[in-house]
Amino acid sequence: GTRIGGFEIDAAAGAFTTSEADGYFASAGIANTFRVADNIGFSIGLDTQYRSIEGAAVYQFVNTDALPVQIIAPGVDGGLSWTLTPAFVIGFGGSWDLAAGGVPIGGQITSSLGYQIGGWTFVLADQYGYYGGLPISFSDFRFDTDVDQQVLKNGVQIIRSFGNFFIDAGVSYTNFLKDAAVEHYWTPEAGVGLRFGENSGVRIGYRGDFGPGYQAEGGDVSLFLTF
Repeated sequence: GTRIGGFEIDAAAGAFTTSEADGYFASAGIANTFRVADNIGFSIGLDTQYRSIEGAAVYQFVNTDALPVQIIAPGVDGGLSWTLTPAFVIGFGGSWDLAAGGVPIGGQITSSLGYQIGGWTFVLADQYGYYGGLPISFSDFRFDTDVDQQVLKNGVQIIRSFGNFFIDAGVSYTNFLKDAAVEHYWTPEAGVGLRFGENSGVRIGYRGDFGPGYQAEGGDVSLFLTF
């Protein structure tokens, strides 16, 4: 889009398989980006997820506060665009069934480079993040969050528009730079959507994660609005 700002609601559900256990998940997210200037925004997002792992319930809550800055804005007929987005992330993950939990905290920066020509849009996205952890205690429980990780994500996406209708497909690669249970995985995704305006619409899609000893597949729906 040509403007920063907007409101978005996301929901997803699916199943996963690991070398140790199987399960399913459901998630929901909400975010709002306020325009600070024509090319700068401030975004507040909250994502929640429920996972059932062999009957054990795991809950996750993540808050992301971001500052998207549009370095290059596309022209009226499209062309090149580039947005840099530094962000602060803090979350909570825990399970009474597993007597485990923690508070990951960190920062990330995302580069989104796009090029639009005719009804085609090509996107190159790259993200680097560093995440640590904070100890938490409540009631008789105390958890020391054992997180010290750097994550690199690289992805490409192609969007084809037919008037207000569009289809998209993409793939990204996630690489954990320090030791992790799953050291890397690929994420293919595809979707179809309908735009209500320049930056508003609804999208329904498929998404999967495929890595050594890990596989997850599911569907998602997103509603995005610009006022």
